[in-house]
Amino acid sequence: MHSLKGLLVCFLIYHYVQAETSSSPSTPFDCTKRHAKKVNHIEECTKESRVNRNYIEKMKAGYWSMPKITTSLKYWAFCYLKRMDMMTEAGVLRQDVVLQQSHSKKEKRQIVKLIDKCMYDTAHLPLETAWHYLYCFHKANYKLCKRIHGI
Repeated sequence: MHSLKGLLVCFLIYHYVQAETSSSPSTPFDCTKRHAKKVNHIEECTKESRVNRNYIEKMKAGYWSMPKITTSLKYWAFCYLKRMDMMTEAGVLRQDVVLQQSHSKKEKRQIVKLIDKCMYDTAHLPLETAWHYLYCFHKANYKLCKRIHGI
C-alpha cells in the first residue's frame, strides 16, 4: 500500500512539472526507480549478508528486538546504509545525505539530535556503528526512522 501511495505521488508531481515547464527534470519511470530503490537495497543486502530473512521481515514490520544480534544482521545494516549512500565504507555517517530525506527545518533539527544521540563517541567497526545507529534511531523515533531510512 505504501509503495502505491509513493508511485501516485511521483505520478502527480511529474504531471504538475510537465504542466509548469517545457522540459521535465525526470520522467515517471525515473521517479518509480527512485521509490523502488530502498526496497531493492533491502533485498540486495539481505542476499549479500545472508541474514535470516525473518529478521528483516520483523524489522520492516517495526519489531527490532531480536533474540540474538548476529554479525550478518550488523553486516546487513552496514550494507543497507552504504547502498543508500548514508554511510561510507569506513563507517562514517553522511549526515548531509540523511538530512536530504527531510524538507522541514524542525524535523532536520530533530534528526541532527538523533544522529548525535545514536552515533558512538569513539571509533568502532563499521558494522557495529551501522547497527547501533539504525537500532538507536528506530528506538528513539520509529516513524521518523521508517520515513528517513525506509525501514
